[in-house]
Amino acid sequence: MSGASTKPVAAGLDQIIWQETDLVAMMELLAHTSDVQGEAVKKLQTLHQIWEKLKAQYEPKTDATQVHILHAYVTLTMKEAEDVDNFLRSWEKKLDDTITSGWTFPTNTKMLLLWQPIDLITRHHKDTRVSSTNGLMHL
Repeated sequence: MSGASTKPVAAGLDQIIWQETDLVAMMELLAHTSDVQGEAVKKLQTLHQIWEKLKAQYEPKTDATQVHILHAYVTLTMKEAEDVDNFLRSWEKKLDDTITSGWTFPTNTKMLLLWQPIDLITRHHKDTRVSSTNGLMHL
């Protein structure tokens, strides 16, 4: 993945073996990525290209980047009339970003982080019901 193994220039058995090995490694890497990550790299053609794109996106660069990523996760809310599936995809991406940025959490904190979407969805639906009830009362 580091790019140390380059595609052989001359066509032949070495090039075929390299392509097959690269393809198997690409499939293995993509099998362990989220849908969002897979979508971001689907047009890339080598394992090295995919690795470099994901590394550039997810490798933490500074403390400020890590804080920004964690802030985006912690302040995530479900928008008015947002579909639950869409919200959960956003939540999953923010959580992936947070973890891949280098943040590590004790087990009890991980449990709270995993509980967050359930709490947000429950609150959102409760607020929606209250708004709907209030709207009907004013008719």
